[in-house]
Amino acid sequence: MKDYFSQYKFVGDYRLYQIFEPYFKNISQKSPLVPIPISPKRLEERGFNQVTAFLQQENFIELLEKENSVKQSSLNRKERLESPNPFR
Repeated sequence: MKDYFSQYKFVGDYRLYQIFEPYFKNISQKSPLVPIPISPKRLEERGFNQVTAFLQQENFIELLEKENSVKQSSLNRKERLESPNPFR
């Protein structure tokens, strides 16, 4: 799984979303989904939002926006908890 997501997110192999698409099928019939967004900078780097790619056939609402911020993966747990909320 780690290799899959690394290939999907960091290498940008967008087509891999199709592997998990069946698992998300009809999930939004219970309630609308609200995906956690990526920052504009990350979107520009990747060229796609890895979460909304899974949900493209579903009912989702983009309610949140994310400001450009430090990559969470570069922070330890304490730093992540102490960092300001990047969402609005």
